[in-house]
Amino acid sequence: MSYDLRNINVSKDKAEVIGLLDQYLNVEGESKDKFEWNYNNNPIKNSTGIVLISKKNNEVVGIINQIYRTFLIKEKKIVIGLFGDLAVDIKHRSLMPALMLLKQAIESSLADSPLVYSYPNKKAVLVALRAGMSRLGVISRYVNVVYYTQYIEKLMPFPLLGRAIGSALSFLKQVFYALKFIRVRKKYTVKYGFPSDQELDKLIKLSVLRQYISAYRTVCYLKWRFTSDSYHKYNVLACYSRQTGDLESYVVFESDDNLLSIRDIYALDFKSFNAALYFSYKYALKNKLSAVSISFLGSNKVKNWIIRSGFKYRESERSVVYKSLLDENEAYISNYNNWYLLDGDEDQ
Repeated sequence: MSYDLRNINVSKDKAEVIGLLDQYLNVEGESKDKFEWNYNNNPIKNSTGIVLISKKNNEVVGIINQIYRTFLIKEKKIVIGLFGDLAVDIKHRSLMPALMLLKQAIESSLADSPLVYSYPNKKAVLVALRAGMSRLGVISRYVNVVYYTQYIEKLMPFPLLGRAIGSALSFLKQVFYALKFIRVRKKYTVKYGFPSDQELDKLIKLSVLRQYISAYRTVCYLKWRFTSDSYHKYNVLACYSRQTGDLESYVVFESDDNLLSIRDIYALDFKSFNAALYFSYKYALKNKLSAVSISFLGSNKVKNWIIRSGFKYRESERSVVYKSLLDENEAYISNYNNWYLLDGDEDQ
């Protein structure tokens, strides 16, 4: 079977694209929001996309989104591309259609920006590598258990014994954290909601995280990323120094399936990073959530921050792949230790 490719016409192709996303995402009502988020509301640059058309019946049978993000690379702001929603109709799911879409998307994106990246699923990783992208690394998930009961019960032959041991471990951990939390509360105060532009700008300028390849955060960007759809409910927690009144860290998280999942976190240094994670734990404890989870790929220093804050490595998840035209910086870009990537750096 043969195919054609063309750029998406936002008004003309809307129905077909939403239909493909419905098939791909399999969540009713989600695709319409995602379409508007991708193509009409991006504060950096409205997303573009490519559709795959079957020559047999002239129908749209595949799509890939090209989303734009502003990143800091060696402390310079650069607009780069992010691929999302590589979706092909079930009747056309073979290597060739997906490879055609991705190769064209790479060529198109690199004409506008010097770097593109993606979080492909397991099946799409090989397609990305065949298309000329390189593997940066794998996102790893870390978990801090709040309530142990449900985990211990699964390991014990007698549920009552497991429940008792789980309750005891949870209580001991809560006492331990309560003692640590006294020190944290003396240094930081918390506000829910987004900080101001001025507060966030100051934090980014002074943060030790600025040295890594990471998304350039503005309040406008954060609101677009985390509040512009109806199917995710995010909380934003900002930590301020009691001494200076300055913003020193923030964290964005959502609660789902009895788990608090951190989607974004940024901080001045380890102490304020650690404080944001402590306050997240406190929120999970208050709302009876079993654990706090964070997924990260990047600096080994930041991984150590996560582990020192009470998190344990749980599993490796999605791969991250990239393609760069920044030849003079290739050695720097290809080293995952120079990156700072979280769940929020993926498309919705």
